[in-house]
Amino acid sequence: MIGKLRKRRADVLESLKDVPDAIFVDLVIAKFDEQIAELEAGAMKKEVEAWKARFPPAD
Repeated sequence: MIGKLRKRRADVLESLKDVPDAIFVDLVIAKFDEQIAELEAGAMKKEVEAWKARFPPAD
């Protein structure tokens, strides 16, 4: 999913290269970056939970 979103971001950036309004382009790309960051954070959280389950704290 993250890979597809990154590819879509690149495609959109390429298609917007001739748009004269840089602020619009920045807003669109920022939205993609935000979605990618959210997906990456969720994936990291799942990894941390898996590691915690695999290696419980020594009490």
